[in-house]
Amino acid sequence: TEPRAWRTSRPALAMAQGFTRLQAWLLRVTLAALMYVALSQLGTIAAKGPANIDANLLGAKAVRANATSMWGAETASVNWCEDDYVVTRYFAEFWSTVSSAAIVFLGLYGILKNWHIQSLKTIGCFSSIVVVGLGSTAFHGTLRRDMQLLDELPMLWGNAVILYTMVVLFDNWSDRSKLALAVGLGVSTAVLNVLILFYDNEGHDIFLASHASWMMVWFFLGVYRQAVGIGSYVCLMELSGICYLVGLIVWGWDRLYCPTVQRYYFHAWWHVGAAYGTFFPCLMILLAQQQHVRKNAAAALRGPFFAVYIDVGDDGGDK
Repeated sequence: TEPRAWRTSRPALAMAQGFTRLQAWLLRVTLAALMYVALSQLGTIAAKGPANIDANLLGAKAVRANATSMWGAETASVNWCEDDYVVTRYFAEFWSTVSSAAIVFLGLYGILKNWHIQSLKTIGCFSSIVVVGLGSTAFHGTLRRDMQLLDELPMLWGNAVILYTMVVLFDNWSDRSKLALAVGLGVSTAVLNVLILFYDNEGHDIFLASHASWMMVWFFLGVYRQAVGIGSYVCLMELSGICYLVGLIVWGWDRLYCPTVQRYYFHAWWHVGAAYGTFFPCLMILLAQQQHVRKNAAAALRGPFFAVYIDVGDDGGDK
């Protein structure tokens, strides 16, 4: 039998599809608590300052790039807690590289498992996960600045793709308005790319501020779209927020307490949280597209938490 959280007991568009009222509110309380913890931790990171944190982190890890790397010197503007080139000379941070590759597979799973109901916009959303995973794999495998940009810049473009798709989700925009929105998001993202490329060479503060800002916009828009397009108790966006915040919290531990927590590879776990934090909004868009736009009353979530997909019953499959 299917896990209860993914069953539907009423036709699509009914509010009770997905979680029960109690489960939904428990998820939202958890989300609020995690948000408080994450914001408090970010305040601690800001108070300590990036320079002090980086000095503490680099003092705790073994950097063996010059002696064992096949990729040359580490030129990235940021480093992480995991020791470099300990497992193999082919990957700088082995476990962060492995978890980055897992991001690629999650994006491909989202595309292929739901292929029969995908549109170009939803394929773009899931594809952004694949591209980010590839860039992250290259970055953590080499810790080179050019590979760092291949990791960071696609995240901003992926945010733009998801935001655009959420805005035009219900297809009540004119073609001219859609074009204007696409151009505006494209120009904004390009400007941020230039700022990161030329002014983020001593850290990644501009990237972090840009990425966080765009994520907050599409997250809260996604909560609204979910309520209108699917129902209040599906909670894919709440699951997204919880995954992201848990990942962000352990990311902060990796930065703040490296000497103590190094053996837990928290940055690799951040990749898992961020991957699912992006996967669930893409799935929400796809489900809302089925239920609200295509009026497919049979569309419902199926499968376990880590491999959920959309079952369209006998009404779906037409793009």
